[in-house]
Amino acid sequence: SVRALVFYQQVNNIPEDDPSDRALPARISRVKVKISRRKILKSTCEIMRSFAANKSIIEIVFQDEIGSGLGPTLEFYSLASKAWQRENLKLWRSDAAPVIGGIDSAKHAEVTVDDTTTVTVADATNTSSTTDDASGVSDSAGKSKYADASYVYAPHGLFPIPWSKSASDGSVEIMRKNQLCILDALGRFLARAILDGRLLDMSFNKCFLMWLINQEGLFDLSHVKLVDETLWKSLTTLVAVCDTYDAIQRDATLDTAARDSKLKTCTLDGCAIEDLCLSFTLPGHDDIELCDGGAEKDVTLSNLREYVNAIVEVTLVTGVEQQMHAVIEGFEKVFPLSSLHLFSADELDKVICGSDPHVWDSEDLLKVVKADHGYSSASPQLAYLCDVMSSFDRDQQRLFLSFITGCPNLPVGGFKSLRPKLTVVRKSVSKPDDELPSVMTCQNYLKLPPYTSEAVLRERLITAMTEGQGSFLLS
Repeated sequence: SVRALVFYQQVNNIPEDDPSDRALPARISRVKVKISRRKILKSTCEIMRSFAANKSIIEIVFQDEIGSGLGPTLEFYSLASKAWQRENLKLWRSDAAPVIGGIDSAKHAEVTVDDTTTVTVADATNTSSTTDDASGVSDSAGKSKYADASYVYAPHGLFPIPWSKSASDGSVEIMRKNQLCILDALGRFLARAILDGRLLDMSFNKCFLMWLINQEGLFDLSHVKLVDETLWKSLTTLVAVCDTYDAIQRDATLDTAARDSKLKTCTLDGCAIEDLCLSFTLPGHDDIELCDGGAEKDVTLSNLREYVNAIVEVTLVTGVEQQMHAVIEGFEKVFPLSSLHLFSADELDKVICGSDPHVWDSEDLLKVVKADHGYSSASPQLAYLCDVMSSFDRDQQRLFLSFITGCPNLPVGGFKSLRPKLTVVRKSVSKPDDELPSVMTCQNYLKLPPYTSEAVLRERLITAMTEGQGSFLLS
């Protein structure tokens, strides 16, 4: 395909106008979409509905900002990734209190096709109630209720909150319809990111990824640990009681009296299962029945294993199948999910999110960072930079990558796989120690003044990458 040819050119650093035999006639049309930084989620849903299936590459330009091209586009995918994780969407399981962070989100999106034709996408605040109500970001007056949005805390990755088979009332049914529309847009967003080679700043639970590659039929109790470790521990304890019960029932040497006597020892911390007053409802979700009439069905020693198996099934499959089918249907509006079935869940995670975080080694960095336009591999500033980068913790790494590339993650393979390569060029100024470095994100260019010491470089770089977020302007 043309996209494969373009990728070949990028990996081998072949310009599109290379006159040699290496050059390939690979050029893909682009759709430029201009959006505001406000209401990112609504703008993303509108863009995905309108352009996800478009064969052109989507590029993002932020309103009132000069920058265009790869940098703003990668930042858009990062901002949108964060917006999908908002707690008020009520889509995802969370292991703790929501994380507070500031992200507001586009009253409209203006679309330029091939730099000549302009199309105006409907005002996101005037789209159907599915987007407005489901996102929960606007009240009746259209004001943002979440200037300081909360985000779910899911250290093992995002996985949907389970639903009951049917909505309890009309308001819940409307909310679910809205949430399914958002999840459909998320599916398109995921597919579009993979298609265009954009990394996302969101982590999905392994069970979520297994759904995408048609492996939900493999789920068992061990997979509950990936979603809810506390629940898994409780179920494991109950399974031990089940195993003891089954062993007693299979023991042909016991008469009825001896068997009944032994069964009385099948307790949970000395408490009989019947005395726990459990019913066939999902723990933590009394409105979700594990079977028809589950709220009225008591858990006993004889049906305990049935209870455990039902919890596993509802937690991982039937309780989330509506949500996952919405994601899958949205994804397949862009390209077939069967194309991903060759990947394992762990491999798919790297395709979506890039490489795992790790320590940056100074010597390794010197091998992959390109010095140009005033600097060489022997320049002391290059060594200063690599030493400073090697000292960064994970949060500082993310800030640095966002500053340089617009995305807080590296592709699989790390800096070696970054395209274009990270390039450091000399920024000619009269008083270098007083100046901040600047970047050209579309080319992964770091414009670095000739600082006189590593300490000065560290201080000026950290200031720039901390304060220089959130806009693309001329440097």
